[in-house]
Amino acid sequence: MKVYTHPSVNIDVEIPNHWQNLSYHNDTCPSFGVHGLQIFVCDDETRDEEGLTYKYAIFLEEEYGHGNTLLDTNDWNKVLEFVNNYGGKNANK
Repeated sequence: MKVYTHPSVNIDVEIPNHWQNLSYHNDTCPSFGVHGLQIFVCDDETRDEEGLTYKYAIFLEEEYGHGNTLLDTNDWNKVLEFVNNYGGKNANK
């Protein structure tokens, strides 16, 4: 998936179609929203250049900019599992 706010970030995972693009050009990497969550998706190169530890981070969307990370990982399957099992997903339909 090409994210036009971050053309240099090579997203190497498949973003589910029902996730909304929440990317903001001043963020380090693109982000997507679903079930009240905001999922930041980086590639290896950007992660390393920016000195980040993880490629993926999940926050509550309403806490953008000052929330605590719900999940940091380099494993995309853990991201999908977290999102699919997130308890707030039914409350935000």
